[in-house]
Amino acid sequence: MIVLDQFLMNFRALKNLNKTAQFADVINPYDGVTYPHIFRDIPEDIESDVLENIERAIGFTPRDAEMFMRRSPEGVAVPHIFHNDISMSKYSLMLYLNDHPGGGTGFAKYKADKAIKPASENVDSYAADANNREAWHIYKRSEMKENRALIFDADLFHCALPIGGFGAGVNARTVLTCFFNRD
Repeated sequence: MIVLDQFLMNFRALKNLNKTAQFADVINPYDGVTYPHIFRDIPEDIESDVLENIERAIGFTPRDAEMFMRRSPEGVAVPHIFHNDISMSKYSLMLYLNDHPGGGTGFAKYKADKAIKPASENVDSYAADANNREAWHIYKRSEMKENRALIFDADLFHCALPIGGFGAGVNARTVLTCFFNRD
């Protein structure tokens, strides 16, 4: 897990994009699930800046990148509170667009088998308990700070904090997410 503050030099462009972006519910082609409040049209200059900074941070060129912004306004219902991103990529990046005490990303263990990454024999249990807060223990947090990037292995179980989001409109919990692989 890598945490990088002041990740984008031109962070203001991303903040300005957040003011005009039209967020909508999107069906993910990888799992067929509808995810709320997604904006996919990231301008090329922001996308290339993000990818260059990822490469500097991790020492290899990100491949097969999927990038979008996601809002989590207060009261948002998400399909999977506790989840991993392994169906999307090998690595995940979360770039926070706002500050919020108690906001960020929580990394979780599944209490029944203490797993932080999925074990193939328990995949059905993880899915069944994805929204059962009592089945999970958050063992580590990345605090939400404006222009802070978090890069981690996509197979780690995690959740958006606070669960249920915060704020509304441009003041809602917002992250730029990038899923990527390595050759």
